[in-house]
Amino acid sequence: MPIMLQTSAKNMVGVSLLGIGGASAINTKHVKSVEILAYGELGTESIKKIYFDRYRVIVGIDTEGNTLQKQEVRKYAR
Repeated sequence: MPIMLQTSAKNMVGVSLLGIGGASAINTKHVKSVEILAYGELGTESIKKIYFDRYRVIVGIDTEGNTLQKQEVRKYAR
């Protein structure tokens, strides 16, 4: 994950969510509402506030700027 995303997640108290291909399409029925906060012209890459119920995704970057990839590689390294 780019360091800019990690820093932004930490500074803005946000997260980056990861969805798996077709599963993300199925999950759309769990989205209750979406509010575009910034960069609306970027479409799917805009910054949004999403309200959902039972939306199955993985947190790629948490509010502290930690990344799933970095933590899991260390966890399973031999």
